[in-house]
Amino acid sequence: MRGGRRAAPGADPGAARRSRERGIEVTAASPTPLARAPEIIAHRGARATHPENTLAAFAEAARLRSDGIEFDVQLSADGVPVVIHDADVHRTTGVSGKVGGLTAHELTALDAGAWVAPRFAGERIPTLDAVLEWGAEQRLTLHIELKGGPGTPMPELSAAVVAAVERHGMVERVVLSSYDHRGLVFARERCAPLATAVLFDFGLYRPWVYAADVGAQALHCRWDWIDRELVEQASAHGIAVRGFGAETESAVGAVLGAGASVITPRPERARALRHAPPRRAAEG
Repeated sequence: MRGGRRAAPGADPGAARRSRERGIEVTAASPTPLARAPEIIAHRGARATHPENTLAAFAEAARLRSDGIEFDVQLSADGVPVVIHDADVHRTTGVSGKVGGLTAHELTALDAGAWVAPRFAGERIPTLDAVLEWGAEQRLTLHIELKGGPGTPMPELSAAVVAAVERHGMVERVVLSSYDHRGLVFARERCAPLATAVLFDFGLYRPWVYAADVGAQALHCRWDWIDRELVEQASAHGIAVRGFGAETESAVGAVLGAGASVITPRPERARALRHAPPRRAAEG
């Protein structure tokens, strides 16, 4: 991993102290989100075959016996957390409009499935409440990305997501991630037992130290930034590693071979590799 490969070993002894000074107690949240490694997590659900970030994609991921699902959350114009990746709804609905400029009622009325195949016509953009209600009946960990960006009201988004997770009694089944790491700090300030993950696609020096410094329990990074050294260093300091963007068999095999969990749109392939002999998983 760039930024971690040449890192000096050992944790920063001041990381936990600095986090406590900001009011964040750096302790493991619940063992549930970190219990199994490597995990197979369906990226926006089983989106290789189903419309991303929909209940159909999540149900397929569950059917394929994924360990978890990953999805994105933004706020509607009226402050409701909704599940969608892009800031604009056009790619997945064919309708022009910004997520933050439409109400939850308007967003959930859009067809988010027909663009993939006619059989998915009528599949809707779900609210976070709908996904949490569904998830409560499943044996899955829910990895929720707080979508940041210019103009994103991160404190409000973080607060709304945490409130929904608590309302559905899902604190021990959820991991929050974000590129905007302020959102993770805000979340832990509101709900200390909630597990969080630092999402990044740039070089971090000793990223396991940085994760501890913001009170996170995991690192989420591009699959090709992961190597065994990163996984071992992070694991030695109680930090899990999960790689996203792994779509080919060789990419998935590389992540699993390094001992990390994988976030992939093809969970069925990842499951086959996880249970394959080590040589096959390493060679892809």
